Amino acid sequence: MEKDNIIPLYSDFMSKYIFGYQKNVKFTTHLLELIFDVPSGTYNNAIIRNSLKLDKDYIMSKDFETDIIIELPNKELVNLEFYSYYNKVSEIKSFLYITRLFSNTLEKGNDYQSLKKIIQINIVKNNSVHITNNILNKYLIINTEIHQDKMLANLYEAYIINLDEEKNILYNNNELERWLKLIGAETKEEIESIIKGDKLMEELYKEMNNFSDEYYWTKYFTRERMERSQRHYAKEQGIEEGEKIGYNKGEKSGFKKGQIETVKNMLKDNIDIEKIQKYTKLKIEEIKEIKKGMEN
Repeated sequence: MEKDNIIPLYSDFMSKYIFGYQKNVKFTTHLLELIFDVPSGTYNNAIIRNSLKLDKDYIMSKDFETDIIIELPNKELVNLEFYSYYNKVSEIKSFLYITRLFSNTLEKGNDYQSLKKIIQINIVKNNSVHITNNILNKYLIINTEIHQDKMLANLYEAYIINLDEEKNILYNNNELERWLKLIGAETKEEIESIIKGDKLMEELYKEMNNFSDEYYWTKYFTRERMERSQRHYAKEQGIEEGEKIGYNKGEKSGFKKGQIETVKNMLKDNIDIEKIQKYTKLKIEEIKEIKKGMEN
């Protein structure tokens, strides 16, 4: 790899290698302790249930999965995922995976009371589903009228950690925010400024370099896989190369299929045009044009 480049920690490969490999479990447990705000060492005996040493053959196989399943010392499960893009389909996928985990953990003949909590953690960039100014967002099933009234709170909760809100991540006072800044960093220079003076982070960075250098092929393969993921993402959103859709009754060139509905939904939710522009990459004028079409 080029001297100043490194595979980002939020990418499929690097996140799986650092946080989903039993050899590196100390990084995973430390991150979880920060997210859940529990004392250091609480998860020392945690196990990566689907730990596998990454190699090219495994990554290229159809069995390659980026989900990281961690069994905590109290037998609760955490399903940790990293997303370069997070959309409605991503959310459905995460939820269905959680339901499958519940089914798999309840052995035939066992009482439902034996079920342990399963926690979903999605660490995401390019979040087009939940637009908030919060870095860490916790979700429960609640009564919309009485928020204290929760359903299955002892069995399920979900976190969406929004790496897009970089401006809100100071990382010099809060250790969790510092780690999230590290996960979102894309250059060696940025990473080295974040980890300075932190022994665990420095050790993690050494592992990142080892993985990047040892797998010299990953620069090409990551790009190829990223392009494939982008095509898959576009397909899920109904975006096909060359297809156009009108923002009103007629047709309007320049808009890809799927973009219009996304913008409309965001406008209906009273999201600022500047925020919409950030996540859709459309021009301000185009967004205003769509809004005008909705009003006609």
